Amino acid sequence: MHEINSPTEHFRPTIFLVEEDNNARPCLTRNLRIFGFRLLVVADVEDAVEWLAGDTYIHADLLLIDLVDKPPQDALAIGRRLRAQAG
Repeated sequence: MHEINSPTEHFRPTIFLVEEDNNARPCLTRNLRIFGFRLLVVADVEDAVEWLAGDTYIHADLLLIDLVDKPPQDALAIGRRLRAQAG
């Protein structure tokens, strides 16, 4: 997990980005950072679940996850799993 910090980070909205595509992740990260978002970035759903279960959980205002290649029932199950894990 990669966390982007700044001195004013607690005043900025936080996006939890789950992106499996190694080419898309840096582009998304760069563009979201330009718009001033604080980012928590992981490479896959399993990393997201592990991070949410850990002691270092930081509240995110938005979960951004690419589920385009997943069947709808899998996408819903993943969303529910992450939501339940976040409490």
